[in-house]
Amino acid sequence: MRDGSAIGRTVEPLLFAALCPTRSGTLTGGQATVTGLSTTLDMWVGMPVEGDGIPDGTTVSSITSTTAIMLSAAAMVSGEQVLTIFPFGYGYGGSATTFGVPDDRGLHTRGYDSGRGYEKSTLTAKTTNASNVLTGIASTRGLWVGIPVSGAGIPANTTITKINSATSVTISAAATATAASVALRVTGRQLGAEGTDEIKAHNHAQRRDDATGAADGTDTADAVGGTSEYGFTSTTGGPENNVKRRIVLPIIATGRAV
Repeated sequence: MRDGSAIGRTVEPLLFAALCPTRSGTLTGGQATVTGLSTTLDMWVGMPVEGDGIPDGTTVSSITSTTAIMLSAAAMVSGEQVLTIFPFGYGYGGSATTFGVPDDRGLHTRGYDSGRGYEKSTLTAKTTNASNVLTGIASTRGLWVGIPVSGAGIPANTTITKINSATSVTISAAATATAASVALRVTGRQLGAEGTDEIKAHNHAQRRDDATGAADGTDTADAVGGTSEYGFTSTTGGPENNVKRRIVLPIIATGRAV
């Protein structure tokens, strides 16, 4: 089922409840702000949001803090309301009667980092000297307010303080240089986010009968650069780039894993 499908909410109600959480937020009539959220960690720009007083088709337009967002349309009521969010959208070809599931085709899964610091990813952005705004990011999906970011022209201990749009973020310290394309490192991607891994350079050692290649039945590992009696050469491999993966936290619902 992890193929990005659009699933009817009445067809899989337990799965819908598991994948599309609800949380309380405070609306102000005529304004697009939502405050008082328990977290924005699992939200992204463009994510559908539903609830009483929220117009149909509304999405997240920016994430302004760990507890507040801006919507793409102004609320029609004021006060605390229960919102439903859709971490995987409505699904391919879906609508307001469906919800999406992850599309893991061609990906491998990685456990949610949850602050451990192992999950590191690279993104490319444009920096401007003395500015806290990074632009030109391919996608801000998977980033969250508070995530550490480092790289050329970025002061130490800098974090993201706002997700401005699908291609721009604000950081806690101003950049110290202007550059059209800077590789930045972020630590701890969002649950459900897609990304790429780089596997470090490594050897693919061949096996042969012995160190000289003689067929005497003695099996030893081939040295790097050596040639086996079968004509294979062992070489030092370069890094394997762009290995696709998704950050996951296993969920069990309706008797099946998703």
